[in-house]
Amino acid sequence: MRTSLALPRLDHTRAVPDVAPAGQELPVVSRRPYARFRPHTPIRPLFRCRECGGPWPCQPARLVLLAMYRDDRHRLAVFLASRLLAAIEDQPGRKPMDLAARFLGWLPSASTKCDTSGGGSHLPAEQRNYEE
Repeated sequence: MRTSLALPRLDHTRAVPDVAPAGQELPVVSRRPYARFRPHTPIRPLFRCRECGGPWPCQPARLVLLAMYRDDRHRLAVFLASRLLAAIEDQPGRKPMDLAARFLGWLPSASTKCDTSGGGSHLPAEQRNYEE
């Protein structure tokens, strides 16, 4: 037997002030209070995005993964490699190299660290031509 869940009622008449009282912050209010972030997770066995239907990892999933693993890109690579192995097992008719390109090909290379000193060049230091 299923029981119905009581959902909270949304109060649309409450006004949000434009300026916060001294020492307080304004509450974050969505224009659409019913809207929420839906994670872009894979549906197995096809590994398509549950939210947008694109091949996973889709662009929103990639952005979230890069943000989640921003301090440890090696763990991100290990996580994606585990998903790659699951996709290879679930889809024996697909070429493993195509799946590898989809799952791992978009990762930024750990060996190409750019100079962030403001020099304007986006090439790694060992690939630049320095004129003396």
